Amino acid sequence: MGWFERFGVTDKVDSTVSTAAQATGDAVSRRLRDYYDSVKEEAIPDRFLDLLERLDEADRSSARRTAATENASE
Repeated sequence: MGWFERFGVTDKVDSTVSTAAQATGDAVSRRLRDYYDSVKEEAIPDRFLDLLERLDEADRSSARRTAATENASE
């Protein structure tokens, strides 16, 4: 079901406009999908991967400190 059917745009008077708008919507959808696919194929920058690794390490360190503090208080 397309956008027009969902929102009740089904009058015959509007059929030409609806068809043109639907074609435009389809074209936009295709272009967005193509763009998304191209972005999906891009490599993740090394700086971003390094940042993620540092954040993971900070998380692990924090978890170890929290566990050590909890164990010391028992």
